[in-house]
Amino acid sequence: MLSEETIALAKARANYAGFVPVHQNDDCIRIAYAWLDAQIKTAEPCEVPVSQRGLIRSWGGALVMYGDIIVAAEIHPDIHGIYPCLNLSRELTFPDPARLANIAGANVHPGLKQFDPARFYTHFEKLASCPADKVDARGK
Repeated sequence: MLSEETIALAKARANYAGFVPVHQNDDCIRIAYAWLDAQIKTAEPCEVPVSQRGLIRSWGGALVMYGDIIVAAEIHPDIHGIYPCLNLSRELTFPDPARLANIAGANVHPGLKQFDPARFYTHFEKLASCPADKVDARGK
């Protein structure tokens, strides 16, 4: 769990690159971090062809802001680039919902769960069997 201190320091040093540094709350940063953590990382930053914010909001059931994603990316040791161009694979991974279990602000807006995961995600993470276990949309 990301501490309030870690988040506050990241907010101060984050490169908002033209985005307004608005944050919903620290739990939204934790949700964005969990989503980013589940993604396959690439060597070079590139823009994912869909709205990362929309997908994170839908997965986490929370009003995640652009600033929340920027701060989460600042904190994550394996993420580099400037939002929305981060080193994420274009083959997105639907994070295991278990990642949200200890985040109080997750799933407070169930109406945001508007995306069909099979439409946007290539891989579906399963933490129950193994933290590193990622399977594709066919379950393989």
